[in-house]
Amino acid sequence: NASGEAVPCYAANYEPADEKCYLYGSRSKSDRNTAYLGANSNFIFADKFCIQTKKDCSAETPYIVYPTKQMHKKIITSYPGMNSVVACIAACIDNKRCRAVTYKTGLCILHAASPASDSSLLIDGNEQTMVIENGCQLTTEFLPSLLSSNIVAGSASREESQWEEWGLCQFATGGRRVRVRQRECTSCEDLQVEPC
Repeated sequence: NASGEAVPCYAANYEPADEKCYLYGSRSKSDRNTAYLGANSNFIFADKFCIQTKKDCSAETPYIVYPTKQMHKKIITSYPGMNSVVACIAACIDNKRCRAVTYKTGLCILHAASPASDSSLLIDGNEQTMVIENGCQLTTEFLPSLLSSNIVAGSASREESQWEEWGLCQFATGGRRVRVRQRECTSCEDLQVEPC
């Protein structure tokens, strides 16, 4: 926290327009360890889950959550009867092609595409649906592209590997301002970060 004390963080909201990050500790969770998510296009919600997988993934991995959204494209497989969002995310992490999941109570759908690289994949769902990014695919360099409305809103799924325009100098890493750009490419570099 701002006082330098170590405080456990269970969830975070990020507001890109004002560059504000809101961290939520144990007091923000209800007695049942359930949080009710409300859709707000001005915020990006990230959550942390305790997940056991075959693939090694950091315990500090953030999972970007899109409440009341779903995806219908790039489906790898589905798991009817899966009643745990954590089990759904674990199935995604263990599948090397999985970039995101759509979770509805009792149904887990794995997708080979990510809303971080193509926001047009997201469609409206209901209070029972959510899309969650595969946080194990994210790196500290890739995370800023999730927070850039220019990249998320302006990208489209393309087969060619042309670089997008550089984003604004709105992020910082290691105390220095940086900008990012990306391209669709599964077998080559797909993200660049440079100092401003």
